[in-house]
Amino acid sequence: RSLVKLKFSDVPSWVEVRIEQAEHDQLKTWMRDTLFAEHLGDIFK
Repeated sequence: RSLVKLKFSDVPSWVEVRIEQAEHDQLKTWMRDTLFAEHLGDIFK
């Protein structure tokens, strides 16, 4: 969550919900994807 907020500032509530409900492996994938994403939606395809 912190990494996503750091990169994209305002994070919509649907992102917060997905992060809260995600399993550990999914969170690791999203963390990696956040580093290379240009848009918030790119992370959660």
